[in-house]
Amino acid sequence: MKREEKQNCERQYWLWVTTPDHYLDEGGNEREDLEPRDYYDAGGWWTCSRHTKKGDLIFLWRARGAFDIKYLIQADSDAYPLGNDKHASEMGWNWGCDYRPIYKFENSIKITDLRSHERLQEWNALKAQFRSRCMKISPDDWQRLNDFAAQKNPKYRKFLEKVESVRIPKNILLEEQLEDALVNNLRVFKKFGYDLDLYYNEESQTSGRQFVCVGPGGRIDLLCRNKRTGGYTIIEIKNVQANRLTFAQICEYLAYVRDRFGKRKQVDGIVVSRGHDTSFQQSMKMLPGKIKHIDLKELGFE
Repeated sequence: MKREEKQNCERQYWLWVTTPDHYLDEGGNEREDLEPRDYYDAGGWWTCSRHTKKGDLIFLWRARGAFDIKYLIQADSDAYPLGNDKHASEMGWNWGCDYRPIYKFENSIKITDLRSHERLQEWNALKAQFRSRCMKISPDDWQRLNDFAAQKNPKYRKFLEKVESVRIPKNILLEEQLEDALVNNLRVFKKFGYDLDLYYNEESQTSGRQFVCVGPGGRIDLLCRNKRTGGYTIIEIKNVQANRLTFAQICEYLAYVRDRFGKRKQVDGIVVSRGHDTSFQQSMKMLPGKIKHIDLKELGFE
């Protein structure tokens, strides 16, 4: 393997810096979608470096108020451009990636810990006062940070060893395989009343697979043209149970497509998953007829 190819395969480590409006909800509580209770479902998208790769690991630094590292996050996709949206550019949101929180520290790493640690006092992020939105962490500093986190959280070391042993987790690969199978066999949805073609814009050569929502961020798994309605159908694929956050995610995509392609076009959605929980079922009642759930078993996947 060439040196350049080897470097591209190596896992990278990052520090993402965020403010209370992104780590607290409107009530001032820690955001629910940062809870790592479901390791196998992504949390949405986050701004990142253009060099971020799928499988990279990230510490989330909570600035203003908390001043600590509370979460370990995994990148679920390579970085993708968010486009030339004015608001995104003004905020410095030029690149995004899908992410999932995988660990929440009971005892976070606080700024006072870093300042008193002999080896971490010289960490470049600390010396720069965490002014950058995204900073790369060297392997040596990553090791020091994790050793310190394990001292404060005894169960963490074993968890990290398991995560570090796999470059790209099996669950991500399985979800990609499901997407491959469906994009090549959209006719499987005909028995559910859908006649779909994958969206493709010849002028921009933009595919409906992993369709980037320019500006708001996020990626639609499959954006399709619905030949029966003349509108669009969004397909969101989950290799786990669909939950309330899944519903919120597809609702955002419905709104984006409706705004982008015209409100006169009918836009609906399909969530394909391994079942769903009660919160998803209750949420579905808010938009009757707009979103359909199809279990993977109904499509022939075990």
